[in-house]
Amino acid sequence: MNRFALLSTLLLAVCTACSSSAESPKDVVDLTPGNDAARGEVTDLVAREVTAFEVTLDSGTTDRSVDMSFPDLGPEDTGPQDTETDLVDLSTPDDTANDGTLDLPPDMEVEIDVVPQDTGPPICEAEPGQMCEGESDCPEGCQCREKPCPKCGAPPPWYCVKPPCADACWTDEDCEGDLYCASAKMDSGLLGRCLWKVEPPECWNHGECPPFSKCHATAYCPPCFACSIIEKPGTCEADLGTDTVLLWLPDTLYGPGEALSPVWWNFTNSDIYLPGCATYWIEKQSPFTGSWSTAVPPPLCGWEGIAVKMWQGASHQAMTMTLPNDAQGQHRLHGQYWIGCTDIKPISEADCQGGPFDVYHEFFVGAAP
Repeated sequence: MNRFALLSTLLLAVCTACSSSAESPKDVVDLTPGNDAARGEVTDLVAREVTAFEVTLDSGTTDRSVDMSFPDLGPEDTGPQDTETDLVDLSTPDDTANDGTLDLPPDMEVEIDVVPQDTGPPICEAEPGQMCEGESDCPEGCQCREKPCPKCGAPPPWYCVKPPCADACWTDEDCEGDLYCASAKMDSGLLGRCLWKVEPPECWNHGECPPFSKCHATAYCPPCFACSIIEKPGTCEADLGTDTVLLWLPDTLYGPGEALSPVWWNFTNSDIYLPGCATYWIEKQSPFTGSWSTAVPPPLCGWEGIAVKMWQGASHQAMTMTLPNDAQGQHRLHGQYWIGCTDIKPISEADCQGGPFDVYHEFFVGAAP
């Protein structure tokens, strides 16, 4: 074969190979630098399964020995999304998601009354000291209450007052247990407090102290008011300039057969001494002559007893005595005290420097005149 024939044969073989490669382009992946796949761009191979492909090398030869399988990557990618239509616009808030309202059909809309309603007790607007005979005489929310007056000769007065709140009271009946109603003034519209009873010289208010003295250093929360103070009673202390000894009863009106428990108070600048047994007796005034006579004598004592020493500012609870069942009219307590006595001795043996000094306290027995 001549040189021209040999060259023709080689050209024919090369053309045949090129023709065979062009008939199945889907089986060939071009990995030359100019191809997009080599630059990392996605090639749509999901819907096709390639088991063998040809690689065209730089030398011009073709290698069919490479076998590569691709896993199933799911549905076919339809290409990049249109960001103008597929992305959610977050610049404008969704009104229906924020305000919590729904657009209901007209036939389902219901009107709701949102005007606040007061569910508490009505407020009593009665004037202080407003009298009444029943609830109908008082403004709405008020009570018609009787002022305690167990010894009044006439029917006791009734007043329009507001209902007591917790721990507040108008009378002892509003309190529980051993508590009593302290400092209530129904005719002035001032509520009292339910407090425990105290003995002299302790007190809760000025009304529990004798004349010429005041209740000092008491502490308790006002009625209908919550506070964190420690509640404690005060003590009755003499007013400035007071110099007297008192034999005192808290009331000025008593009934026949009632028991009396007077209290001695030393509002002087020195110590005083009382008899060790009976410290007072009860006298009655004649309605005709005005003279005084013994109504209840002091009890008989088997022994005189040690004198009771009272330092300045002190108090002493005397024994209880009972009025006669037929007692009526003006009465008084009559007691005596001494000064400058020897301690721990009966009065008769104490060599007292002064006394006896008489002390009186008048009161009325019977219904109020």
